[in-house]
Amino acid sequence: MPILDRGPVGFKNHFFSRTLIISIVFSIIFGSILTVLVITQESNPPAPDVSARISYTVHSPISINGNAQFNHTNFPNNGVVSGNGTVSNPYIIEDWDINSTGTLFAIYIFNTTAHFKIMNCYLHNADSAGIRLTRVSNGSVINNDCINNKYDGIILMRASNNTIINNRCFNNSLEDGILLTLYSVNNTIANNVCVDNVYGIDLDTTSNHNVIFNNTCESNACSIYIYSSRKNIITNNICSNSSSYGLYIFTTASSSLNMIWNNTFYHNNGAGDAYDPSHLQAFDSGANNWWNSTSGYGNWWSDLTGPDNIVPYGIVDWSYNLTGSAGAKDYYPLTNKSIPPYIPEFSDTLIPIAGLMLIALVFGRVRKQREDS
Repeated sequence: MPILDRGPVGFKNHFFSRTLIISIVFSIIFGSILTVLVITQESNPPAPDVSARISYTVHSPISINGNAQFNHTNFPNNGVVSGNGTVSNPYIIEDWDINSTGTLFAIYIFNTTAHFKIMNCYLHNADSAGIRLTRVSNGSVINNDCINNKYDGIILMRASNNTIINNRCFNNSLEDGILLTLYSVNNTIANNVCVDNVYGIDLDTTSNHNVIFNNTCESNACSIYIYSSRKNIITNNICSNSSSYGLYIFTTASSSLNMIWNNTFYHNNGAGDAYDPSHLQAFDSGANNWWNSTSGYGNWWSDLTGPDNIVPYGIVDWSYNLTGSAGAKDYYPLTNKSIPPYIPEFSDTLIPIAGLMLIALVFGRVRKQREDS
């Protein structure tokens, strides 16, 4: 049975320390997501109708090794249609239909630092993955369909400072919708939909300091999996109808200090609408992971939405116990699902405005909690 335990959340009686950390967290989130279109997520996302979404042109698999091979004048078959690789004019690869049967990757880019975007492509039937980025920084993968690849939809390996936004990764049958592995750090994974994979989103082997924000992971074996990775922010995601856990953290000290809050966990691991300790929705065998924010926000769990008779209201009176050797708990489970705000495409002006608005909201909530206590 869950217990009434507000636990060692750290900063509970230190207003300025807590709000400083909150400010830093929001700065990380909103400073990293430069082009995210935040949409209201659906609990049962439909399979993408790629035939109706865009007019594609058939292209052979694309491989780019080094910045020089982006040059669309010298390499007319690399899929680059415009750009010079600068921040203001990135290389653009877009509108391609790549059937990669018999080839490992539909698009494989490695050893690059130039700015580029892969946009509006249909990438399918690869023997490994739809997109792989290895030793890459400054890349953006936006609004692509990575479907029916043998292992993964999108892979980042030893990749840093990239954005993976608004993609759909469906039925990549043997592995992941989106995989970050081997020192993939400081990446933003936002607004993606991952359905019918083994893992929806997988942070693997020292993939640290990433932001996993506003994604929908539906009907995977496991929605979000973390292995030997630290200090990631995981917030505003929907993890639903996984045959195993909605979120699974594996190994001990090497999986630590991840912050998991304001997510929706719905009917994972056989959980229904009533709390059952034999069907808990998350697993943690790491160390010192936070299942709530420092401001007193936890996650929404479909099997524990009440009672709510004790201030602060909006927080379940019981903690949500997790399975796993860490003995972790969500001390502040939410009574209502989080609905992320609709925000148009971010610009340099909107980023600080949105960040300040959210910081102000959290300040107000913290002050109200202090007054109620």
